[in-house]
Amino acid sequence: MTPGIKWLASYPKSGNTWARLFLLNYHMAPDEPILPDALGKIQFCPADDAEWLIANATGMSPKDMPPPAPFFRLRTAFQRHYLLWCSSVRRIPYLKTHSPNLVADHLFRMIDESITEKAVYFIRDPRDVAPSLAAHTGAGHDEIVEKMANPSYAVQRPIGTVSPIGNWSEHVKSWEEIATVIKYEDLPNAFEVMFETFGLEKDERFDKAVKFTDLKTLSKLEDEHGFGEGSNHTKFFGGTKRKLNNPQREKIEEAHGDVMRRYGYLA
Repeated sequence: MTPGIKWLASYPKSGNTWARLFLLNYHMAPDEPILPDALGKIQFCPADDAEWLIANATGMSPKDMPPPAPFFRLRTAFQRHYLLWCSSVRRIPYLKTHSPNLVADHLFRMIDESITEKAVYFIRDPRDVAPSLAAHTGAGHDEIVEKMANPSYAVQRPIGTVSPIGNWSEHVKSWEEIATVIKYEDLPNAFEVMFETFGLEKDERFDKAVKFTDLKTLSKLEDEHGFGEGSNHTKFFGGTKRKLNNPQREKIEEAHGDVMRRYGYLA
């Protein structure tokens, strides 16, 4: 087993869940597509703030934990506990995060690089992230555009925890030094880059996973069986219909133009 955590990192709505389902179908090698909800049911590549992960590490529900600052202080401890758990049950220690690789509240590091083996970072054109995130959260486009430029942007989870997200550009830059950056727009072909990063064998299971996690297939599975990581506002796969208007696009380009140009999203 790989000794360190293999991170799947991204800003929200940038391909992270797609990649997790791809890996799940690859490793399980099923005869038909695996239902999206299997991610949670078998605890495959969980979020780094997953309720069960925190409960296993602390012996208490996150709802019973102290306010956000102490939670940040414990975050890397949760990661270490997860790594030990993976070793005990012989799991590959994949871990998903939407957190930036920064220090929270000027004190608490979000990601423990000392136990990180490899990391991939999924980046998506922020002009497409914004309407997708707005649809998922039920917020307006203007509100999301503002939040994506706000370094203090954080999400309050139903389980009682607070997850920092922050400014889109700073989020990207925070992961560049330790992660292989993969563009959402290059998927599914770019899943090959993820395989190279994680040292996985590209065989017939890879081709089958490409077929089983086609976005149309995932959308159909969600229609027929639901998906717990979705929201009350829209479907998870294929639920975004509205686009940003020109002033909203211009705001994003002004706020994030430097990073967008580096990744080919702006000329």
